[in-house]
Amino acid sequence: SVLITISGEVARPGRYYVKPGTRLADVVLEAGGLTADAFPYASVITRESVKAQQRQSFDRAVKDMELLLTTQPLVSVNRAQLSSAGSLTMIRSVVDQMRKREPTGRLVFDLPVNATGLPGDVIVENSDSVFVPTRPVTIGVFGAVPSPASFAYRDGETIGDFVKSAGGIQKLGDKNGVFVVRANGKVVADGRRVLKAPALPGDLIFVPVDAARGEFWARLRDISGALFSPLVSAAAITNAVN
Repeated sequence: SVLITISGEVARPGRYYVKPGTRLADVVLEAGGLTADAFPYASVITRESVKAQQRQSFDRAVKDMELLLTTQPLVSVNRAQLSSAGSLTMIRSVVDQMRKREPTGRLVFDLPVNATGLPGDVIVENSDSVFVPTRPVTIGVFGAVPSPASFAYRDGETIGDFVKSAGGIQKLGDKNGVFVVRANGKVVADGRRVLKAPALPGDLIFVPVDAARGEFWARLRDISGALFSPLVSAAAITNAVN
């Protein structure tokens, strides 16, 4: 049998033993179905096999970053500032944060934001964990903005509207690199056009530092962003630069 843990907005949260090959939708039915407050679009399914794959990729990325730190020259618009002992310490802190970062094992699936159920074609695996949240009421804006914060979701507004609520993009921000982590785990990055995209409940908007500030930052962002939620890696870079 296969052990599944389901929590959040279901009638009977708990641990369920099901037959191999059981669909996720059938597990939800066994748990009594979703509640009226459920937000299936943002459901989080974590899986051990996915976590193992992420861990392998993560370890390779950390090694790449450590090699980059020790062998590549730090090129910057302000070389003297970036090469100072304090700046080097901050750069190493970015690598340390990435080393400590644990993969989530989240299985990302594509549902419409108004979905009323979980995907019917997903087959569960042993030790899968399923969490069905309530509908979020905020939008987060972080990175190179004057006032990073979470704002109350306003229907009909765009990503750019919420960036303006945070004070707009600072001079060090990369206007072409703005991206959004949706509540379902997907990342939306489409240059400046993302600013015109509609905001959805639970969005996390990030304005990264312009890669032109230095070769190290550009390559570090490329390596880390390809493997993890860019929100985490890019946020670490911004904090270190600032």
